Amino acid sequence: MSSPGSANYGMKHLASENSDLYPLGASCVMKDFYIDDRITSIDSTENAITLAREARELCAVGGIRLHKFVSNSEAVLESIPSTERAKHVKELDLAFCDLPLERTLGFVAPVLLIGKRILQEMCRHGTGWDDPLKVELQPRWERWRSDLNNLDRIDIPRSYAPTSFGKIVRAELHHYLDASISGYVQCSYLRLSNGDGDVHYALVIRKSRVAPTKLTTIPRLELTVAVVSGKVSNVLKEELGYASWTDSKVVLGYINNEAW
Repeated sequence: MSSPGSANYGMKHLASENSDLYPLGASCVMKDFYIDDRITSIDSTENAITLAREARELCAVGGIRLHKFVSNSEAVLESIPSTERAKHVKELDLAFCDLPLERTLGFVAPVLLIGKRILQEMCRHGTGWDDPLKVELQPRWERWRSDLNNLDRIDIPRSYAPTSFGKIVRAELHHYLDASISGYVQCSYLRLSNGDGDVHYALVIRKSRVAPTKLTTIPRLELTVAVVSGKVSNVLKEELGYASWTDSKVVLGYINNEAW
């Protein structure tokens, strides 16, 4: 048995044996750990503090030291001994707007897709890495490279819902997908409703691909992006616990076709 496999088994066994005593900590260990690293999101500072405490105490039962904690909440970090925090956080200004930007989940896909199309055209023409760009591609390349400067203007909220949104009473996960001869894209959004009837939408993830160089039909590309969307949906449903939607008649036709 591999070392990562043994580590995962040991952590989950420890969590299952102590789930009654440490419910939040055990749930986190069972769902949010990958070998010896963990990432999770909590709806309140109080629950985050409780989770951190339970997780540390739970691991201590098995003789495991859980440390290198990182949080965007100063209150959560202050509840954890300084020796158990990640070292690089000690000098970090935890003001919300000053935190490093986390990896985007396809949020810049529309910009990257244009660059991918240019690269695909270069490959189609047999352009090598050290060859000069074709004259007809030069204007598109210059526009795209110049447009990259606008990425600094992108603002990505850290929370799906605004802090003033209140208690969420209903949450839906919606997937939108489309295809063309140039490429296909899939976007997943959360539709959140609070007790006052207010609704908020948040982009969760986006995937995009250039269309294959081999000529194919739009319906086939729609089915291709439906497969991509299905894979994304499986991941999000496991993490967030919501259902899927599609407005593509081609995709719905294949799904409802009893001949399959």
